[in-house]
Amino acid sequence: MNGENTGSTKSTKTITIVVAVIVIIIIALFVFISPSSQTPNSEINNPSGESALPPTSSTTTSGPVGGAFKEVKDTGKIYEIQMEKGALTPVNTTVAKGDVARLAFSAVDAEYSVSFAAPIEMNLTLKKGQAALVPFDAQKNTSGEFTFTVKDSAGKTTSGKIIVK
Repeated sequence: MNGENTGSTKSTKTITIVVAVIVIIIIALFVFISPSSQTPNSEINNPSGESALPPTSSTTTSGPVGGAFKEVKDTGKIYEIQMEKGALTPVNTTVAKGDVARLAFSAVDAEYSVSFAAPIEMNLTLKKGQAALVPFDAQKNTSGEFTFTVKDSAGKTTSGKIIVK
């Protein structure tokens, strides 16, 4: 009878270990394949072929939260603005009044600094090959033009506009 219990105990331990290993494998798969580990906003790619990411620790933003750049959910149309050879493409971006948009700034060939003046007051620095999504909430009472300045690493400055109609 003692021998039977030992065999049963070994079998139970073996089953417990197998189940534990399977559970660990399943958890590992969820961790590595979960949506949070996938690149956010992967519909935007920069010229180097890397996926564009929201601002990271090497990207600086400053200014108060509010105005046209208040926190918004990850919704709305994406408006791409590329910075290359000291120029903007496009120079002017039109956003429909009342829309929530995301401005996708990308630095193609050098480091660029983007600055919005009052009432937005936002600064953004992108290194070569980096991209950032900036939420822009064109509320119903917000219309007009929002001018921003872009400065490349060589010191060349150009301006662009976000036009809300």
